[in-house]
Amino acid sequence: MKLIFKEALSAFRRTPLLSLMSAITIAMAIGLGGVLAYLSSRAQDTLEEIGSHLRMEAFFDPAMSSADVAVLLKSEVSKINGVKSPAEISKEQAIKEYKRATGEDAEAVLGFNPLPASIRIQLATPRSMDAARISAALKHIRGVLEVHFDAQALCALEDRAEGLRMLTMLIGGLLLIAALTFIHTTTRLAIQARRETLRTMILLGASRSTIQLPFVLEGATSGFLGGILGCALFLIIGRLMLPQISPELGIPHLTSGNGSILALIQLGVGLLLGIFVSYFSVLTWSVRKS
Repeated sequence: MKLIFKEALSAFRRTPLLSLMSAITIAMAIGLGGVLAYLSSRAQDTLEEIGSHLRMEAFFDPAMSSADVAVLLKSEVSKINGVKSPAEISKEQAIKEYKRATGEDAEAVLGFNPLPASIRIQLATPRSMDAARISAALKHIRGVLEVHFDAQALCALEDRAEGLRMLTMLIGGLLLIAALTFIHTTTRLAIQARRETLRTMILLGASRSTIQLPFVLEGATSGFLGGILGCALFLIIGRLMLPQISPELGIPHLTSGNGSILALIQLGVGLLLGIFVSYFSVLTWSVRKS
C-alpha cells in the first residue's frame, strides 16, 4: 500500500500540468453544468408561478340562472381532475364588473341583464395538455357555451422551458464528454510514459491492483480537486455574475446545511468521475497488455 501511494504521488508530481488540466475540465463540467441545471430549474419554477395565475373561465347560456350555475359548480366542475379553486361569477357580479370596467350601465339601457354567469378556475398543474383536457371537460357540461383560456401563452412558456432544458442537457452532456475524454487521455498518457516500469513490475509479479491503484488515486485526486473548483465556479457565477444579468437569477443565500450538501454532491461527482474514468483507462490497458 505504501508503494501504491508513493507511485501515485510521484506520478502526480511528474505531470502536474496534465493533472491540473484534468481538474479544470472536471470543474467546468460540474460548475457550468450546475449553473445550467439551476437556470433550467428556475425556468420551470417561473412556469409554475405564471401558470398558477392563469385562469380558465367557462361562460354559460345567459338564460341559465346563477343558482343553476352554482349547482353545476358543486356537482360537476369541482369534480374535474386538475381543477383548483373553482369560483362562480354570477350574472349580477358580471354586470357589476362590466359597469366598473366600461362605465356603461348595459342593464339600464337594455332593461335586462344580458351577461351570462360563469365559472373561473385555476389549474392545479399549469400544463397545456391538462388545460386542453379540462377545457374539453367544461365544454361538455350542460349550458356551457364558451371556454376562455390563454393556451397560446402557456404553450409559449412550455416551449421556452423545454428549450432551456434541452440546451442544458446538450451543453451539460458535451462538458461531461469533454471531461471524461480528457481524464481518459491524461491517464493513457501517464500509462504510456511509464509502460517500461509497468512491464517490469508485471514481470516481477506485481498484482494488477498494485499497478492500477496509483493511476486510480491520481484520477481521484484530480476529480476531488475538480469538485472543489467546480463548486467554487458554480458559486461565483451564481452569486456574482447571474445577478448582474437579473437580480432574480442569483442563487439565493445558502444555509450551512444546504451549502454543505451542495459541496458534498459536487465533490462526490468530481471524485467519482476521476475514479471511474482512470480505472477504466488503466483496466483496458492492463487487459490488453498483460
